[in-house]
Amino acid sequence: LRRTPEVQLGSPTTIFADLGWFEGATRLEVFVNGASVFSTTDENNDSFTIGKEQLNIWGTNTLKLKSDNGMEQMAQIKYPDFVFTATQGNRDSIIVEWNTLEYVVQAYSIRRRAANTADAFVEVAFVSDTTRWADTSEETLIGEFEYTIMPLLVNNEEAGPQPAAVVGYRAQDIARPITITPTEHGTVTSDKPTARYGETVTLTITPAEGYAFEQLTVLDGETDIPVSTPAEGTYTFTMPAADVVVSATFKAINYTVTTASVENGTLSADKQTAHYGDIVTLTITPATGYELDQLQVLDGGTDIPVSTTAEGTCTFIMPAANVTVSATFKAINYTVTTASVENGTLTADKQTAHYGDIVTLTITPATGYELDQLQVLDGGTDIPVSTTAEGTCTFIMPAANVTVSATFKAINYTITTASAEHGTISPDKPTAHYGDLVTLIVTPAIGYEFDQLIVMDGEMAVDVVKIAEGTYTFTMPANDVAVSATFNALDYSITISRIAGSGSVRADKPMAHYGETIMLTVTPAEGYELGELHVIEGDMEVSVSHIEDDDYTFAMPAGNVVISAIFKVKTGVEDTPVTDITPRKVLRAGQVLILRGGKTYTLTGDEVQMEF
Repeated sequence: LRRTPEVQLGSPTTIFADLGWFEGATRLEVFVNGASVFSTTDENNDSFTIGKEQLNIWGTNTLKLKSDNGMEQMAQIKYPDFVFTATQGNRDSIIVEWNTLEYVVQAYSIRRRAANTADAFVEVAFVSDTTRWADTSEETLIGEFEYTIMPLLVNNEEAGPQPAAVVGYRAQDIARPITITPTEHGTVTSDKPTARYGETVTLTITPAEGYAFEQLTVLDGETDIPVSTPAEGTYTFTMPAADVVVSATFKAINYTVTTASVENGTLSADKQTAHYGDIVTLTITPATGYELDQLQVLDGGTDIPVSTTAEGTCTFIMPAANVTVSATFKAINYTVTTASVENGTLTADKQTAHYGDIVTLTITPATGYELDQLQVLDGGTDIPVSTTAEGTCTFIMPAANVTVSATFKAINYTITTASAEHGTISPDKPTAHYGDLVTLIVTPAIGYEFDQLIVMDGEMAVDVVKIAEGTYTFTMPANDVAVSATFNALDYSITISRIAGSGSVRADKPMAHYGETIMLTVTPAEGYELGELHVIEGDMEVSVSHIEDDDYTFAMPAGNVVISAIFKVKTGVEDTPVTDITPRKVLRAGQVLILRGGKTYTLTGDEVQMEF
């Protein structure tokens, strides 16, 4: 198909087209709209004609050239578009309109029949020089009709086959559709799917949960139809003489989130209003020493579930209602743990306490011990402690568990030795702990002997044990002690021993203490004089001093003394030697002399009376 002409209304009844042969083909056949219209085996035949009756003048025509060796070629023939419409719902008439066709169209035949029937179309108008016609006949007041238009050529020849019909109708008694546009967050329903002109249509509008009705639109084309509201959620309108489209919009309701006033903590929400289904985050902050006791979200009297997302943070899904959020906090019971102690006791007046409570500790050292260190720890932090009375301390409970510990140390009690006369007291230590054994060394001064040892704990006497001569012990009480001792002067004897010769020796006392001065009166007999005077203490001779005349003195030593004297005849008197006189008592003028063997004494005269 080397050339296919443009087809115009009013063209000749035949159409010529050029034809070319395929190489190797012996037969060609032409199809129009699927129907065979021409065939040839003559290679010299290079054209063919098509009658207009074989063409679709209201659309596109498809031509196909096919050879016997399987070769094909396609081409198209198209008439100009012819479009016409009929109005629907116009109250006064049914208006038929079409587009202009140029070329040789002389007039238009407008034909009509009842819709949805097989009746023949009847011409109801013949017009020229216009593209619009109004059907105002009374029979169109009720019902629907189909309209078709036939373009007429010269001599009123029809331009082609009958074009497809269109439907038109007037307002009365036509049930027109009510289209509900799909919407979100709610539903719109009509009490009827179609309605006739003037009928009342009732719409029911139901918002989805959490949403409120916002706007309702009823349109007749682009024209708003007035709507009435007889009741909540119910709307009505009067059906126009046209199809209507109903649409509605809904908006999310802003529900309030009210947080109640709380004590001992804070409660806040991340939003004051929320939509149904929103996530609302609550921040709960207990005051120091408190913890959350109860969290409640109420929709009226209904509890709303709450989820914990993190420490101090909770969430809930907003219901389709206003909510009130409340919280209560309770004081935390922190534990007071008293550690085990030695050498004393440690107790607290409570095992648990709230933040800010006063906790009283009672510290009782064992006998002989005193508190060394008291510590209250919150983890690794020292809590200050105040002393309220002997053995009683207090601290303010922190916002944490605490551990209380104490250590005790032995008290160093002093041992005070009082200054003693005539002796010394020496403890083996200046201080001692309760229960220690204390040793005392008691040493009398010369000429004295130990009398009494006293260890006093305040006004209480402490038992003392003698473990050896001059050595004593006592068990240290839980107090300072004072040690004192008394010593007694020793009474040493003064003995007048053997008196050799005539005379006497007399001491001013028979007994004396160490250091006392002893007066001796030495009286020779007539014609005699003192030859020797001796004071002996043990193996030691005591020094004797001549005071005057017959008076002599000596200092009493720390021991018994024996006094002896030898009188000799004054010059011119015969001496009688006496050798190896055994000890004996010689009495003369009331004096006693001690005579010792191995010494030589001289007795003068016959005035000495000796008793053996």
